[in-house]
Amino acid sequence: GEKMSAIKYLEAWNQTMATKTEEPLASLLHDSFHMHSPRHGESTPKEEHLKWCVNEGPDSIGDFKVLYEANGVMVGTHSATFGDEKLLVMYYGKEKNGKLTEWTINSGPLETS
Repeated sequence: GEKMSAIKYLEAWNQTMATKTEEPLASLLHDSFHMHSPRHGESTPKEEHLKWCVNEGPDSIGDFKVLYEANGVMVGTHSATFGDEKLLVMYYGKEKNGKLTEWTINSGPLETS
């Protein structure tokens, strides 16, 4: 079957961070895209978010899980690694015509036993 949208977007994010280049992510974000981080009280537009990904984003993201995806809405979790620190991120995304219009994240340290 076709890859779930959330996985496609997350893989593009990971590639952009790994290569420190705005593509392939830039092409998948709608011009009106905003990244929301309620915990930080931030809402970041497309260009600013792409710069963050390239300059100061995590080293990598992984462990992609989709909890729900239907009608252009997706919810799930992934990990994010910054140096020695690993976070668990919960995401809520919305897409329109194959591009993300918004992505909301909440994260915390991943407990390792």
